This record gives sequence, structure tokens and C-alpha cells, in this order.
Amino acid sequence: MALGGVPTGSAKSAEAAMATGTHSSKAGILGRIAAWMAGTPVIVHTMHGLPFNPAQSKPAFWATDHDAEKFSWIDANDAGNNVFSFVRYGPDDSGGRSAVACIANFSAIPHHGYRLGLPYAGRWEEVVNTDATSYGGSGVGNFGAVEANGTPWHGLESSAELSVPPLATVYLRFTG
Repeated sequence: MALGGVPTGSAKSAEAAMATGTHSSKAGILGRIAAWMAGTPVIVHTMHGLPFNPAQSKPAFWATDHDAEKFSWIDANDAGNNVFSFVRYGPDDSGGRSAVACIANFSAIPHHGYRLGLPYAGRWEEVVNTDATSYGGSGVGNFGAVEANGTPWHGLESSAELSVPPLATVYLRFTG
């Protein structure tokens, strides 16, 4: 028997799926049922179009999608580490310092002590970490935040050392 394209009752399907993520209402219900029937140990559902958490309701996440000037690569050329990073700026609703940095690691190796250029010195809160244990990840992260000092890096005025988890994406939001 198959439900939503996932064979149920098969030991092989249960072994193959260690985690299932869904994000739409109708397909999400079917996906969660199929994952549960297959014995998937981690099932995560987020609502498409709605924030994962209160931090994502901040304008830098969405308000300037249409404005190319509010997007900037931090480093699109770190092929040696399989990492790319960019920053998105929100409208100037907090003194021009509404910003979110995205760091994606496509390597199975975590990068600890990874120096990343950031546009502002101060605290950057880790608001999304796809390697969090709640998503079935290993839990590599930055203990909630990193502190950017005044050391220029990647052509930006400041930088911070952070842990970039394996096969994951981290979002940092500037909080000052």
C-alpha cells in the first residue's frame, strides 16, 4: 500500500526516512501520516508562508524581497569549505540596522571558528538553525548568538567567529 507516494509497511522505507519535513497544509497532512506509518522518527511541520518563530516576523526576512539593493553576498566563493553566505537588509525600521545573515554549509563537516564578515558590530542572534536537534540534527550551533567585533572581513566592517553546522543553514539576525 502507498500513501502520498511513500510505501507503507515496508521496513526499507522506514530505514530510508530518518526525518520528514512538510510545510503545506494539504500535502503536509498526507506527508505526516505517511511518515508516521513508515516509522519515521522525526517529523517536522512548519506552515508555509508563516514564520517558524517570532524572529522571522522581522522585516529583513521578507519585506525587501523585491529590492535587489537589499541583498548582498557575504561570500559566494568559499568552495573549499562548501559554504556560501549572504545578508538581507530590511527597510530602515531600526536605524538602518535591520539585517539577517544566512550561512549555508553543504559539507558533512561542521566548521568551528569560521570567520564571517558582517555589516555591523554587535550581537547577532541565531534565529534559525536547521541542524537543531528539534529538526533531527546534530545540534551544532552558536548557543543562541554570536558577537561581531570591529574586525573587517569579506569587505564588511565587522566579523564574528561562529560554528557552521554540517549540511545545514543558519540565520543570524542583528540585534545590536
